Amino acid sequence: TGRRLNLANAIDRADLSLAMTVNNPTPTLGSNVSFTITVSNAGPQAATGVQVLDLLPASLSFVSATPSSGSYNPGSGLWQLGTIANGSSATLQITAMVTATGSIENIAQVAAANQPDPDSTPGNGVVSEDDQSSAILNIQPVPPCKGDFDGDGDVDATDSGLFNAAYGSRRGQVRYSDAADF
Repeated sequence: TGRRLNLANAIDRADLSLAMTVNNPTPTLGSNVSFTITVSNAGPQAATGVQVLDLLPASLSFVSATPSSGSYNPGSGLWQLGTIANGSSATLQITAMVTATGSIENIAQVAAANQPDPDSTPGNGVVSEDDQSSAILNIQPVPPCKGDFDGDGDVDATDSGLFNAAYGSRRGQVRYSDAADF
């Protein structure tokens, strides 16, 4: 007696968690990588107004995004996904091209939700909370192009690779080929 229990605060919450994976943690310079971000709601209520922030580092160039719900803005890094029902999850796949060598960390975090979360605070940047995750890439340099891709001892139109082949003719002229298999 004399004490009141506020059940509205105990019930009106949504336990959001976020996980990030990458398809290739050791890509080569110039290749594409895909990050998959999964936001899950352990309830007990639906989470409304859910936003996730994943602003790609400068060493990654945005290619595409595929959200299971809502929309992703690559300029701001904001994924507005709206509502996640109790016991449900939503995913976002971001594909980006690697534009620099070295080590790159991509970080994503739940930035906002209308309901309180019992074990994390959206947008606070605390790594130990379950609403933030990251993926680390260790970029490998592109191996030098030798040109003789077919192993016949010369660089000619039969070699396939990333670049057009320049090859000499019997008269000492240099010709360029942009054959379809290059």
